[in-house]
Amino acid sequence: MSTWTGESIDNLKGKTYVITGGTSGIGLATARVLLAHGAHVVIGADDVEKGKRVRAELKEEGHPGSLVFRPLDLGNQRSIFAFAKAIAHDHPTVDGLINNAGLAAVPKRLESADGHELIFAVNYLGHFVLTSQLFPLLLRSRDPRVVSVSSLDHREAHLDFKDLEHHRDYSPDKVYSQSKLAILIFALELHRRCRAQGIHLRSIPVHPGAVTTHIFDRGPELAREWWSPRPLFQRLLFKVLGQEPDRGALTLLFAATSLEARSGTYYGPDGINEVWGNPMEAKIAVQAENMLAARRLWQESEKLSHVAFEVERSRSIGLH
Repeated sequence: MSTWTGESIDNLKGKTYVITGGTSGIGLATARVLLAHGAHVVIGADDVEKGKRVRAELKEEGHPGSLVFRPLDLGNQRSIFAFAKAIAHDHPTVDGLINNAGLAAVPKRLESADGHELIFAVNYLGHFVLTSQLFPLLLRSRDPRVVSVSSLDHREAHLDFKDLEHHRDYSPDKVYSQSKLAILIFALELHRRCRAQGIHLRSIPVHPGAVTTHIFDRGPELAREWWSPRPLFQRLLFKVLGQEPDRGALTLLFAATSLEARSGTYYGPDGINEVWGNPMEAKIAVQAENMLAARRLWQESEKLSHVAFEVERSRSIGLH
């Protein structure tokens, strides 16, 4: 693959992208570039006041694209259903769904509004439900894409189907890594299921490398401002070697816009250890390619969410 820097992004006028967690970090950087190329962007995030500020700031920048902010709490299925219905009401088609929102710094085990472990709910299960709800709109696009943001940390994780939500032995770092493994497994399984049904949707997992955002420093019920589930040395390493969000967003933008981006292929930065650089094919840990685990995760996700995500029936079903 030739080096891709984002300079070759086509005019995106007429295309609609939905981005979760688009009010900060790589989500905001991705939204800004899509707007700069004429796309219509829907940002979903749970901080309404921040969403309003971001919308005003992006509007002042004078981008040719258009922007809508809608409240979205990925830990609350009522919020997810309302978000999806609002999008369906206003947009006949969604060209790209970017599952970006992430939560990491939760020092003790908390539960979402639906009673699920919070990191797992926001990073993975909520995105599983959202993708199922927007799938019919995606299938109306000529080139539909689902971009799912995983992490280098997926390599350290394993799915424990006996305790997916970590009722025992809770560790925020461990739970975060498992949630990022789950979103990668989901993206690869979505690709397989679409191909098996002859559905030409691109399901593309990505990771941004090391990025200087606050995901490991800010979270619900932090005991002190400086608390983080990450060891101090690792946090300092991220600060020194990490990319700025606009560089970290390159893999997301590549997957969302480039004709070179292949469904079922995992992309990350091309630098040393995939920490920084331009998009290239990334390494997938062996546990992420376990198809038996992928099928079981899909089944468990349907059970936990009480949402049937049947790809083969999605051409004819409507939103929840």
